[in-house]
Amino acid sequence: MSAKRILVVSAEPLGEQMAGPAIRVRAIERVLRGAHHEVIAADPGSIATITAEEIEEIDVAVVQGGALRLLPQLAASNTPIVVDLYDPFHLEALHRGGDDQIRQLDLVEGSLSTLAAQISRGDFFLCASRTQRHLWLGHLAAAGRLNPATHADDPTFQSLLALAPFGVDDEPFAPAGTFAQHIPEATGSPKLLWAGGLHDWLDPITVIEAMPRIRATHPNAQLILLGGRHPNGALEPMAMVGKAKHRATDLGLLGNAVLIHEEWITNADRADLLGDADLGVLAQSDHAETEFAFRTRLLDHLWAALPTVTTMGDDLSRELSVHGAARMVPPADPDSFADACIELLDSEAHTQAATNAAARAQHHKWIDALAPLVAFVNDPRMAPDRANPATARLIDEMSGSKWRDQTGVLARAQRHLDVGGAKHLAEKSVEVAKQRLSELRGS
Repeated sequence: MSAKRILVVSAEPLGEQMAGPAIRVRAIERVLRGAHHEVIAADPGSIATITAEEIEEIDVAVVQGGALRLLPQLAASNTPIVVDLYDPFHLEALHRGGDDQIRQLDLVEGSLSTLAAQISRGDFFLCASRTQRHLWLGHLAAAGRLNPATHADDPTFQSLLALAPFGVDDEPFAPAGTFAQHIPEATGSPKLLWAGGLHDWLDPITVIEAMPRIRATHPNAQLILLGGRHPNGALEPMAMVGKAKHRATDLGLLGNAVLIHEEWITNADRADLLGDADLGVLAQSDHAETEFAFRTRLLDHLWAALPTVTTMGDDLSRELSVHGAARMVPPADPDSFADACIELLDSEAHTQAATNAAARAQHHKWIDALAPLVAFVNDPRMAPDRANPATARLIDEMSGSKWRDQTGVLARAQRHLDVGGAKHLAEKSVEVAKQRLSELRGS
């Protein structure tokens, strides 16, 4: 096996503050370098600096998000491309946009367009769970990717779509500090930690509403909710942040029993908070995004041997519950959530759950999770249906990506006309023209 030159593109910014997709890219980078490959990592802020000459020297690309639209020369090349589908972002988009109908439609259209480009161009796909694999097999089938060429190559389609879950941090868990160094107000005990973003598709309200019942048994208990401001400045603020604040205020809990930390904790500092917490908490609503999710924060709980209370609905919560690392309760049930927290705060139950979490962490090492990716990079190839002229035409016809590219502007204009009328369309056109003029002057 010869060393390969690999381009890995994150959907989120790479830096000290990172969301799940960026953390995953850093892990991919480490694992591939450990397999003796040369890796170039890029994100939305740096992708424009990649030259055509550099792309020609790439042996394999691993992409998330809109990388193929931002790098059309990569999409048009014969370079084998791995598409990382661990994050079903098109289902997340259904929860964004607030009450702005046009924004809602734009977000969904944009995510589906991005997904269509990924599905039609990819040579190898990664997903995070068996349930998620069913979702992506459906997308691949609808796009013509489950065809005679890929079926003849492998009727299980494992060589087209493989399981490569999110992993547990490679470094041994070794916190260097405490909550107080990062959030001075977090002086209560026990501490319940919401260790990720306050995304609109999650349900911190249930955990907030559980706090009065928890504090009846543990008067000094505190809930600390992280992720008030996402590290990706291009995203609009999550409406859930305001909803959580309002509910905590209504219950008289904000600033004492409930703390909402506005800043995203750095990747290096998160161990301090995990290590000083007593429980990790997560609540999610009963909807499609939950069913296909693979929550990054739950892997952090395993890394820290932190017992978890979570709501049901996703594969990973179910796994942690089955193996005794978590208590799982119905969604939107604050009383059940509170009772599970109280139960798990008992010394004996807490110790056993922590032991189970540490044991389960050994089954989620990055080196094992990303083994299918390493195998593909060691021996990359164009997908058999893309290498076959007949099936390549089928993919092109089924994807409809060219049609979307050509009509996208007109479709958006019609959308603004339908929702806001002619005056709104005219105002929006002037706004877009001014923005474009400003961009041209800046360049």
